[in-house]
Amino acid sequence: KARLKRSAPGERLPLDGLAELFEEHVEDMVALDAALERLAKFDARAAEIIDLSFFGGRADDEIAAILELSKRTVERDRAVARAWLRRELA
Repeated sequence: KARLKRSAPGERLPLDGLAELFEEHVEDMVALDAALERLAKFDARAAEIIDLSFFGGRADDEIAAILELSKRTVERDRAVARAWLRRELA
């Protein structure tokens, strides 16, 4: 029971499996990184919201506080950024 309390949520992968997973998706990750760089040039605030949300694990209310924006503005900018990224990665 104590082990379950310390365990992080989600699926556990052995390290060798992690390397294989990375190799399978490296092209996708490179494409995503390039698309995020283009997004930052197009809309720096939206790119920062994606960074804080996706990579930083922050909730909308936390992002709003960090960037001194309303929660609704964060939601709207994230929706626009996600649509923009989908189009870029299609």
